[in-house]
Amino acid sequence: MKAITLNFDKSYTPKNLPGENSGYSGIYFVFAGRPCNRDHLMYIGESSNVFHRLAYHDQKDDWERESKNIIYLIAKVPAQDREWAESACIYHYEPKFNCEYMENFPHSDTKIVITGFIRDTFLV
Repeated sequence: MKAITLNFDKSYTPKNLPGENSGYSGIYFVFAGRPCNRDHLMYIGESSNVFHRLAYHDQKDDWERESKNIIYLIAKVPAQDREWAESACIYHYEPKFNCEYMENFPHSDTKIVITGFIRDTFLV
């Protein structure tokens, strides 16, 4: 069984997002307000540069129409685990603005441990 730990120890808003050149490999959760509330999770994504991706995301306007209080949680994830972790989280949480991985998890059994601003452990 594959095990991936995600430490969401940093939170950002669109206004305090670091410059795109300071980004790193990881996954991100986009919340409409309170990041501790699973019901407010709107989108999960991954990128080799999360700050650049969030600054120029094609769904950013949709998120801002949904909520005036956007919160980003970001976890550093090595390149080889990014898509795996993203797909597991999307499959498990089913965020409103995601389409891919909602009905199908394309990997073998996986344990995800989430720490930091949110805490959760799940198997997919």
